[in-house]
Amino acid sequence: MADWLYPPRCVACGVLLALNEPARYVCVDCVDLFEVVTTPFCGRCGAPVKTKDDAGESTEAEGVIPPNAEGWTATGTITTGGAEIKSCASCMGRIFFFERNIAAFIYDDLMREMLHDMKFRAKKRVATGLGQVWGAAVSNNVSMANVAAANKNVAKCDDLTASKNVAFCDNFICHENPFRDFILVPVPMHKKKQRERGFNQAEIMTLELAKKISVPVSNALVRTFDTPPQSELHPSQRVENVTGVFALAKNHDARGKSYILTDDIFTTGASINECAKVLKNAGAERVLCMTLCITVKKSSEK
Repeated sequence: MADWLYPPRCVACGVLLALNEPARYVCVDCVDLFEVVTTPFCGRCGAPVKTKDDAGESTEAEGVIPPNAEGWTATGTITTGGAEIKSCASCMGRIFFFERNIAAFIYDDLMREMLHDMKFRAKKRVATGLGQVWGAAVSNNVSMANVAAANKNVAKCDDLTASKNVAFCDNFICHENPFRDFILVPVPMHKKKQRERGFNQAEIMTLELAKKISVPVSNALVRTFDTPPQSELHPSQRVENVTGVFALAKNHDARGKSYILTDDIFTTGASINECAKVLKNAGAERVLCMTLCITVKKSSEK
């Protein structure tokens, strides 16, 4: 009844949504505008990179590779078109406490506007909508970590309502779930900032992601210090800003468990890496990361 009295609108463009719209918060036309991450990509941060094929030509194949799929070696090296990409220039020489990050979309103008609405204008519906698109992308889209993209033994779900970029399905029932042994852990906010905003956007989006990939969510980490926003700092200051500010939640036992840390954006990776450090020091067996989007430097910025 509420949908008839107050029909839902797309959180990106404001257009009225059909009652059978698969995501219910973002219209299919806007989903088509999101720029998906394609291979080859960095084996650590997940940013798309260019490589050369055997003929020396630049190539950018499609398809994000899940953590247990063909194309990943034991060391996390990406093999594609004869190229091996262990890390991009930004990741070389850095110490990471997570195995790799799986980024869904490129941080572009549309994504920036939606994240600003969510974070600085306290629009919780945007977080829910982005979480739905994120979950659908990870669970079903061939270009976005669909198991069928890398594993010929698993068929892609045929019962989908699809946009050009993202196909919507209930969950991994029709797939072999590569994340079944993991626990999703959103990067925590300090309780003061969460009270001011009214919600933790990473947690809201992660709950929607969890519905699609059928993985449990745990608030296994807490933020113990309220520090300046990372976005206000120079990249060189971001590691120091988050050092020692996260801790394991009271009564949470991480020993022997596998986790996927989740956040809205991967820029330098300082926050999510510090979270991974806490989990690993607490005895976690494996730590991966998933982010809704990732920043990509333009050629002129490299």
